[in-house]
Amino acid sequence: MLVAVILTQILISLGCGWMAPTQAKLNQPGFPLQMTLEEASWFASIHDLGKIVGPLLTPLLADNIGRRYTLLLTTVCCFLSFFSLIFARDIYILYAARILYGVGETDSSTPFAESTLPKIVRLTIVDWSVV
Repeated sequence: MLVAVILTQILISLGCGWMAPTQAKLNQPGFPLQMTLEEASWFASIHDLGKIVGPLLTPLLADNIGRRYTLLLTTVCCFLSFFSLIFARDIYILYAARILYGVGETDSSTPFAESTLPKIVRLTIVDWSVV
């Protein structure tokens, strides 16, 4: 469970920080997937749609399948998002991957870590997620 919490926090941090260099790369001439300025703007901000859906789903999943499995599911969402971004050949796949990332980014790992991990580990994870 600790690994899932740490991976989720790392993936959330990576997903937030990689947007600026990625957009520059996507707009270079000769890149296989060219974007207009409007498409690039949507690509950068569309993960917020997933952030709307994620907090609505997370409590329902936590009540039905448990907190640990919900935490693992958010980690899987982040992983699938990054794998989709790697193999995307269409702008709509990129959009879907960013929305999926937004669903996983709901930051459910911190509250779930508080209830599922030992106290010393909880303090470390919660402090680390604030940084």
